[in-house]
Amino acid sequence: MFVEKPLAATTAECDEMIQAAEKAGVVFAVHQNRRPDVNFNELLDVLESGRLGDPQLIRISLPHAGTARDWASHVVDQALLLGRGNLVQVRGWTQYPERASEEQGFGFMELEFEQRPLVIMEMIPGRNDSGTAFPLFYVAGDKDFYTTPCEHQWPNMHPIYDGLYRAIREGAPTPVHPSIPRNVIYCFELMEESSRQGRPLPADDWLPAGPFMRLR
Repeated sequence: MFVEKPLAATTAECDEMIQAAEKAGVVFAVHQNRRPDVNFNELLDVLESGRLGDPQLIRISLPHAGTARDWASHVVDQALLLGRGNLVQVRGWTQYPERASEEQGFGFMELEFEQRPLVIMEMIPGRNDSGTAFPLFYVAGDKDFYTTPCEHQWPNMHPIYDGLYRAIREGAPTPVHPSIPRNVIYCFELMEESSRQGRPLPADDWLPAGPFMRLR
């Protein structure tokens, strides 16, 4: 079963789908097709090289997307892959101007994990003719810092389909395990509720993530 992102509208629906796939014994993967992004993989290379030292803060800015769970789900998915350990709490803020759609809403999400880095995301709206949304990454380590270049390239989608083929034919892990896309929806729910309550909320319903496959 290969599902488009976002995985579902609510965390409860995500859990129902995951449980149904496990009960049926079928391969279940989610098409988070921005994991192979060139700038995201360059960032992973830099982090793995150790030249930044211990990462303390990662700030991700996503223009032209707003708080819609279509485009913005990509950057939350990437953010969850950059965290270390389980998610502890989420602080969120949202603002929708009058007559605004989700694509025109402003969003802020702060993810605190068991270990640093603290991951902060900005979801910024744009008009329909604003162009394609590519996230910008800013990373502060205890030795150095890094920012992604402004020039971006469309990702190579073949690794997703190659990984899906191996999962079906060879029993390999799925290229995008559904636990993380499920947690993406959970983070959106926490962001919106945190904004309403005006305080950070504990991630008590966090689902430990399945295996992460590097796609490039």
